[in-house]
Amino acid sequence: MNCIKMLSSIIAVCLLLTGCGVKHDTPLMKQDNGTELSGNSGTGMEDGHSDKDDMKETDEENKENDEVRNAESEQSGKETGENEKSDKSRSSSEKNGEDSKSEQKQSETEQNNEANQNKAKGKEAQKNTDYTNKQEQIDGELILKGFTICVDAGHGIADYSKMEAVAPNSQETKPAFAAGTRGINQTEEQLNLKVAKKLEQKLKELGADVYMTRTEAKTEMSNIDRAEFANSINADLMIRIHADGSSNKNTRGISMLVPTNDYINNASLVEKSERAGKIILEEVIARTGAVNRGIIKRSDLTGFNWSKVPVILIEMGFMSNPEEDRLLETDEYQNKIVQGIVNGMVKYFIN
Repeated sequence: MNCIKMLSSIIAVCLLLTGCGVKHDTPLMKQDNGTELSGNSGTGMEDGHSDKDDMKETDEENKENDEVRNAESEQSGKETGENEKSDKSRSSSEKNGEDSKSEQKQSETEQNNEANQNKAKGKEAQKNTDYTNKQEQIDGELILKGFTICVDAGHGIADYSKMEAVAPNSQETKPAFAAGTRGINQTEEQLNLKVAKKLEQKLKELGADVYMTRTEAKTEMSNIDRAEFANSINADLMIRIHADGSSNKNTRGISMLVPTNDYINNASLVEKSERAGKIILEEVIARTGAVNRGIIKRSDLTGFNWSKVPVILIEMGFMSNPEEDRLLETDEYQNKIVQGIVNGMVKYFIN
């Protein structure tokens, strides 16, 4: 009986042991690949990786992803910076281009203005050159060849007591000689002779036949004698060289005296004299810039009334005017008067 009870207890224990397992007594098992595995299925092991390994791999993947994203972000930032730099560069380039165009346009405007100024200066220079060339052409040619001109240096030292008739059929008489006016440093007869000699030389250079009524201070030729001398050579023109004087020291300027037909019965002579007088006066004024006192017709001058050839008398200025007197003393001003007379004669004879 006791044996049966003991056997029953042993069987019961075996059954109990067979139905239940003890966890901490479970031995480790090995996979075919040699990896040791716990026999407890509740450990969550799968495919030979633990959760820790998975987390490590995930962290590494996240880290790699972060690095990739950071790299991409840096690249993107770099590209953005380069794009911005490129945009700025393009903007700067465009601005520089616009500035360059503006500067170029301004430069072109300045060049055009300078070109216009140079053109205007060129025209003025050409005008002066043309005048100079024309004058050189006049000076270089015998343009007055064949013309006879009588140059009368007015006044002179003579017998001032002698009288003569003012016109061929007139009973009125006037002094045959007159002393003339004077300036501070020279007399009129001295000035007249200086200018007359300069005019003689210029006219001869252009081929004219020139005859002088006097070539020195003293003279024996009266006003009638001088007119008849011009008649005897059949002068194409007689020009009488004089200077003016006045009690009014402010009076100044150049005038041209021409004959009237009061004593001269020759309309052609009067007309030619007036035409020559106007042309020559214009040229003298142009050269000197003096005050133009115009054409003055005179019937009381002996040298006019006895003339049978065109005749004019130029009053070169007032020696009683201090400023004009100083000018008349200079070679420069005298030469301007002479050149004006020459230019006028060329116009009168050639045109």
